[in-house]
Amino acid sequence: MLAALPQEVVAEEAAIDGTVASRGELRARIPQVLALLQNCCQTSSAACVASLRALQAWLSLQAGTSLQMLLTTCPQLLAAALHALAAQESTLNEAAANALIELFSASNTQLSATCPSSLENASRLGAQLIQLAADLRLEESLERRDVDDRARHVCRVVAAFAERAVDIIAATDGPLLAIVTLMMRMLGADLAIAELTVDFWCSIQDTPLEQRNEQLRQPLYRNLYQMMIKQCTLPADFTTWEESDELQEEDFERFREQSAIEVLGTCMQLLHSEFVASLREGLGAPSWQQVEAAMFVVRGLHVDFKGVLSRGDEAGALPVAVAQEQKRDVQDLLGGIFGRLSEWRPEGQPQPLVVTAVRLCGAYGKWLQAEKPNLLLGCLWLTLQATELPFVAKHAAESFRALCVHGRRLLGDPVTVNQVLCALQPLLRSQDLDSELRVALTEGAARLIGAMRNASNAGQLLQVLVSDPCEALSLLLQQLSEAPSEEAQRALGAEIALRINFISSSIRFCDNFSKSNHPVPPVLQGCWPLLQAAGTRCRRPEVVQALCELYSKSMVTLGGLLEPLLPSMLQQIRELFCASPVVGCLTCITQALQMYGEKEGAVYDSLSDAVEKIIDVVCTWIRTAPDPEAEPELLTAFFEMCHRGLVFRPGLMLDLECMPRLFESAICCIAHQEFQHTRAALTFLCLFMSGTDAANQFRETAIHCLQQNGSRRRAKHTFMHWPVHCLTTAACVRAKFGDNVCRVKGWGGGLPR
Repeated sequence: MLAALPQEVVAEEAAIDGTVASRGELRARIPQVLALLQNCCQTSSAACVASLRALQAWLSLQAGTSLQMLLTTCPQLLAAALHALAAQESTLNEAAANALIELFSASNTQLSATCPSSLENASRLGAQLIQLAADLRLEESLERRDVDDRARHVCRVVAAFAERAVDIIAATDGPLLAIVTLMMRMLGADLAIAELTVDFWCSIQDTPLEQRNEQLRQPLYRNLYQMMIKQCTLPADFTTWEESDELQEEDFERFREQSAIEVLGTCMQLLHSEFVASLREGLGAPSWQQVEAAMFVVRGLHVDFKGVLSRGDEAGALPVAVAQEQKRDVQDLLGGIFGRLSEWRPEGQPQPLVVTAVRLCGAYGKWLQAEKPNLLLGCLWLTLQATELPFVAKHAAESFRALCVHGRRLLGDPVTVNQVLCALQPLLRSQDLDSELRVALTEGAARLIGAMRNASNAGQLLQVLVSDPCEALSLLLQQLSEAPSEEAQRALGAEIALRINFISSSIRFCDNFSKSNHPVPPVLQGCWPLLQAAGTRCRRPEVVQALCELYSKSMVTLGGLLEPLLPSMLQQIRELFCASPVVGCLTCITQALQMYGEKEGAVYDSLSDAVEKIIDVVCTWIRTAPDPEAEPELLTAFFEMCHRGLVFRPGLMLDLECMPRLFESAICCIAHQEFQHTRAALTFLCLFMSGTDAANQFRETAIHCLQQNGSRRRAKHTFMHWPVHCLTTAACVRAKFGDNVCRVKGWGGGLPR
């Protein structure tokens, strides 16, 4: 019951994200509670467990309890916790460890190297923990990797103490160095225990080097590197994760990617060229496991290595000679690695080695194109060949795309691109390869085509890239009428959307060609009948969304060159939205208003028809749907479309006969609870009512909307009452709508600030 009181307070404060009054009452009771727990914990084992759990709960209040307070007022309670930690009872061990860790993490437990009492407290407690570890022969258990539950709880407590007392330990000349030795033994144990030590190793860096104990400078980080690289190395008998009993892939990869890389980064900062030399030694080791571990470190620290390489003449805190030597060593290291990888082939190699090599290529794509362009193509072929291997396909496709992005200027010649496309075609047709990976491969090839200098060659190769998805799309549309069930229709719809995404990914990066000789229009015109047929015959949401994304990317890529196709595109979007109202249709029309709003003729007529039809459909839906707020993204995109129409072509919007209905619908929507679309509706209304210089000749439309059927009175009523009901204070209104509040006030008259 005593433990439940602070737990209720903590839970209540978490629920309201604030402080409750009962916290002060509990804080005043802390001395009495600690005295009571000190007496109770000595009566029996069960009472000790309950007392330690209650202690943990009261410490979690963070209400002033600290290590200094316990040592001064309740030393027997602290002694009981340490005694329980060494007991032969798991419940006692766990309760004691949790209470002590909570004590060390308490905000008032400050262990500063400049405070005499902190030094004394840390030394006393550190000596007790060292003695406890010795009594339990903890170092021997860690060395054998035979650690029972009690020893694990002791390790948790030691790690928590070391992290809190890191400033004192880093500067100590006394027996607290034994804590560092114990932490090093813990780092060499299994991954769960090793992970406990990571924050301590990283926190030592906060103490300036000249203030640390001599043993906690370079000598410590040499040992840290050796221990951590050992933890990052797979066992000598490792083959595949499916056959591994000793390690779990998820635990191993998480430790390497998060904990190990963080510690190894601190080692690199202190060891400089010595760190690089150690990696070079690992890369030359006879064991593939050691080579893989070294390559992993080079990949995991790619940001640090690039920082070294980009360093100018100014070396910062490092001596110039040291900085220049490190830079040369890193360049030599990377040159040696990628020189080997550019000629290396993944077939028949150990799986982890292939995965690490492929990811390494992707991480250094930018460096390769700048420093080693002669190695770039070899690394590209490595990633392509690795894509055929299921266990590394994901990383290989992503690395291929990264190399194409960074090396497109060097790789974008007709011969190379043609070879790449020939190698890609079987992969893009393969149903065994995930659709996202095939999109990544398509985007990589499209990057190379988009970087070609000759538009004629680019057009021919672009046609090759889109030919397969077009053929597949044609066959899928033929099968659509034969699909017997809804499930079959759904599967075909997903496949149709995927082929449209392939076409979209193929053309999206061809935006650097001149208008007079652009490769995309002929290709897109060839696909156009097929795309129109896809929108007519399959109006499933995923297909409509894919078509709209293709049209949006085409507008960005082609600009004015798309005008001949715009009328049919806008007509199709209008029809598609009526059949399957998805956000992509609204986004596409918004983009068309922004890019082609000033056009006349057929483009203007098609744009006007599409906008009017969409407004009519959405306004009807807002009025009749039982819960229009259930589609906040759709409403947000709709009012953003209307707003952009007022900005880029106010005449088109204000000439529409449906404007009064749109105004009424916007008034309805600002009373909704959803933040995004209410803001979008209010933004539209503000511009609609205040107008722009370009819209002055259409002001009678806005005036008519305000006067028609008492809309002014209704709008003012909505604006007056909605903030009161929904937000309660004027400060919340201003936080939600910013300066728009002032504009609404000026129109409505008498609205609360």
